[in-house]
Amino acid sequence: TTASGNSNSANPNNNNNMAGIGVGVRSRTGSSGQRLLSGYRQGQADLSRLCDWSAVDSLRKSLCDAFDPQSANPSEGLNAHECGLLLLSEMPNLCPHYDWVHAAPLLVHVAFINMDHMNPAVVESSRFLLLNTLHAVVLCSSAPESQAAELATALVAKIRSKAAQGFGRLWANESVTPWRSIVASVADILAMVLRVKEAFDQAGLGDFEAAWAAEALLWATSCTRRHYSSRSLHVMRGLNVRLTSATFADLLTRLMDVVESVDLESQGFAMDILMTLEVMVDRCEEASEGEALELLPRLFWAAVGLLESDNEPEFGMALLLLSKVLDSRRMQGASPACWQMVGSLLGELQWRPHFPGVHAMLLKSSTSPVLFKRTLSLLVKVTPRLADPVFDPTQSAALPIHVALLLPPFLHHFESQHRAQHWDAAARALSSVLQGAGHSSLGKLLLLYADRSYSKSKAQWLSDVGKYYAQAFFQSDHSPIFHMLMEVLEHGDGQYRKAVIELLCALLKAAAALGRPRLHNFGLELMHVIVRMQRDKQYVDTHGLIDAAALASASEAERQQQQNQPQPPMSPQQQQSLPQQTVPPQQQQQ
Repeated sequence: TTASGNSNSANPNNNNNMAGIGVGVRSRTGSSGQRLLSGYRQGQADLSRLCDWSAVDSLRKSLCDAFDPQSANPSEGLNAHECGLLLLSEMPNLCPHYDWVHAAPLLVHVAFINMDHMNPAVVESSRFLLLNTLHAVVLCSSAPESQAAELATALVAKIRSKAAQGFGRLWANESVTPWRSIVASVADILAMVLRVKEAFDQAGLGDFEAAWAAEALLWATSCTRRHYSSRSLHVMRGLNVRLTSATFADLLTRLMDVVESVDLESQGFAMDILMTLEVMVDRCEEASEGEALELLPRLFWAAVGLLESDNEPEFGMALLLLSKVLDSRRMQGASPACWQMVGSLLGELQWRPHFPGVHAMLLKSSTSPVLFKRTLSLLVKVTPRLADPVFDPTQSAALPIHVALLLPPFLHHFESQHRAQHWDAAARALSSVLQGAGHSSLGKLLLLYADRSYSKSKAQWLSDVGKYYAQAFFQSDHSPIFHMLMEVLEHGDGQYRKAVIELLCALLKAAAALGRPRLHNFGLELMHVIVRMQRDKQYVDTHGLIDAAALASASEAERQQQQNQPQPPMSPQQQQSLPQQTVPPQQQQQ
């Protein structure tokens, strides 16, 4: 016998399309589960008392802490918590007259997060909990031929089909890890969330989506089981709900608990939170002007704060989140309100010991082969804001390094007939910044690159770039520029290695031509880099570097030789032109 038969007979409004929905619910639960349900059916008249949801928080906490979804001991039978889930899955049928609408978000969510449990009995109970909730809420409130009924019926068929294919589970039991941020099961969850939401929406339950999102947020930020919390975040991504200040605060609080943790499980959960925040940035476009003005600057600083992490996957997600915020229409718009809020929040953060600027923080990943392209893309986006103290507190130090980091990809794509337009746009934006900073010659060269109107060879363009770059930025200490380029050469993306070497050679020649000091040290450092590259059998790439290192050393040796040459004696006229030393009156008397 099944509960669905009893509920259909008890409630004449039930839709016959769902008859037998609970068939087989106890096929794997054993005699203990059958005795449990049999005992409750004998007192079915008293079951309405179990539907007193005033203790819903206690129920939620019990379910939240009950299971370890990634462990299974089916041979030991059902424990108390599993028996509770089994009963819960039958309650919509055992109490058909109860108004299940307000309980549906909790029941549906409990079903979703247990659909991949390692214990088949838990999976089965979760599946029937979802089906019976659909029956009690959607079908019982819809006409037999309505679109809601059709959607619910199709959804039931889909669930049964996926369960048959996946040994009962609707998706694989897997988790996001620091090095695997994309898992197939998340796409399966998002697709099923949309189907369930659509069925409830068509039934006229317009508040269901918001209530389910609130339930998912509560589980995501309070559940002690990481797998349940992560699955709750996945559900949130599938629900089209706006990010609010309260939601952001809850997610950020949970993120702070796990960020930079050495535990791999915590690192994976941090990745899940960051990916959820990334999705939520898009929904800030749907928010009101006031909400967006509050949320986007705070999302900006959340991403910037994570740039201090030494965990490469977390740093990479911070880059993606920051990039998504900068791409936001409101951050790119003409209104300065968001950026004014960003600046005012910096004063509240009390950064210690001092705030280095977003640009300097981004440079940390420019020497990572994994994150170099992502960093490069973000550097292109921040080009128009280099003069902003948020990005460069000195308003001058970032520009030379910024130009040096963008020149290698420009060189790499110089002769390509299929050069992507975003490189032209990047060069044009950088040209505008340079000309605005008074470096018109270098800026014009980049504009010619962007317009594809430079008539000479790539080698000549590079030579001109080196000359005008040296004139613009080698008036003061140029050591950070060479240090950065050598770090990028040795540890950055190998795709641009040849272009970095060409740029280094051009800049060293230009610096030598200007007679700039301290090139000898760079010659020695370059020789060390060359030795390490040759050990890695990068022989071809080192040829140009050897010439550049020799030129740097020779230039420095010549400069020092000139300084050490004895000075010719001064003529009487030169001696007379020297200022006369005056003796104080007291010394004259002595």
